[in-house]
Amino acid sequence: MRLGLMIEGQEGLDWGRWKRLLHAAEDLGFSSVYRSDHFFSLVGRTHKASLETWTSLAYAAQETKRVRLGTLACPMTFRHPSLLARMAAQTDALSGGRLDVGIGAGWNAVEHAAYGIPFPPLKTRMDMLEEGAQVLKLLWTGGPVNFHGAIYTLKDATCFPLPAQSPMPLLVGGTGVKRTLRVVARYADHWNAVSISLEDYRQRVAVLEGYCKEIGRKPAAIKRSLMAGFVLGRNAAEIERRYENVARYISPEQRGAAGPARDALLARGWFIGTPEQAVAQMRRWQDAGVQEIMLQHHDHEDIGVLELIAKEIMPKVA
Repeated sequence: MRLGLMIEGQEGLDWGRWKRLLHAAEDLGFSSVYRSDHFFSLVGRTHKASLETWTSLAYAAQETKRVRLGTLACPMTFRHPSLLARMAAQTDALSGGRLDVGIGAGWNAVEHAAYGIPFPPLKTRMDMLEEGAQVLKLLWTGGPVNFHGAIYTLKDATCFPLPAQSPMPLLVGGTGVKRTLRVVARYADHWNAVSISLEDYRQRVAVLEGYCKEIGRKPAAIKRSLMAGFVLGRNAAEIERRYENVARYISPEQRGAAGPARDALLARGWFIGTPEQAVAQMRRWQDAGVQEIMLQHHDHEDIGVLELIAKEIMPKVA
């Protein structure tokens, strides 16, 4: 199993921190670095630095040589899929073929309202996700593409330069049973789950495999990954110190009186404890079919915990 990083770029990420994190990921052996796609902080501090996702990925494509790069995940409401396809294709070419494009339906109504971006009902957003996935995959063939959907229409559209990868990997994030997993089964090369218990994850896997069977697709053709937060340390004191730091990035409903509510975080798939405890937790996810874990690194200044993961955890789950 591989371990990557997921960086919440809207939570105070600046160019200096981004550069240090990219170099740490490369040097320490992490498999990937993924970026969130938000415009401002999700915990009520809109003055915090927030690097634009695709600008930061273009920079990462040049600043790194080995790690894969990606998004977790781009709301289809933010950009027309024809624009997203072109941005992704050129970033992939710049990276030498190391990009996964992660998309989702979008969920943060406050963020959309702040920037004047329409936030349609869930059914419409799911329609946008499904049609957007089709548009992306068609455009990455170069075109010309003609597409006539309920949401999007393209006429003789092209996408040059082409991505370095063929096919270009499309990641779909989410665990919705009625629509999201159907989109995964039909269009995704990579499925990412987040904020889910291990028991619920196993149930979603069964649903996904059922949808694959319906359309005659092999479930093994879809890579499976998990995005999860973590609080790790060599001992109790180190773990408690990191709890206090991570608490700044946790939404109020997930905080207890003395910091993050541990039971709530564990129920959402977080890895908490010593390296030995984390290894045991990760192996259970591996047994459930997870091939890569994107560790949601909230405290951008804490390179020490990344060194701990690389030394004490990564060799034991690889």
